[in-house]
Amino acid sequence: MMPSHKLNNPRHKKLDEAEQMIQKLRSDSRQRLAVAIHEAGHSLAAEQIGIPSWYDGSAIEHVKESDAWIVTFGRTQVPIKCYQRLTVEQMARLAVAGRVAELALLGSAQ
Repeated sequence: MMPSHKLNNPRHKKLDEAEQMIQKLRSDSRQRLAVAIHEAGHSLAAEQIGIPSWYDGSAIEHVKESDAWIVTFGRTQVPIKCYQRLTVEQMARLAVAGRVAELALLGSAQ
């Protein structure tokens, strides 16, 4: 017989909340547009700097050390080796590109 904690594996309440946040965002076309523009800004900046990038979608991550949950509605990824070779100015440009794209195209940033 299986122990009861194995039969009823409880989900973390924060995980359920994070999934609900992502579903709510996906149902709002303006929010989806903002995420797309934001991530496209990062991708364009990476291209201008000369490093490859790709869109990696939404994610929910748990940080054990702080027991924090991180929800991302979209992510633009770059190879770690390329990122490590960037200058401070290039890193800053890449970091702010998403917000700048939102401000330029939508007039505001979320």
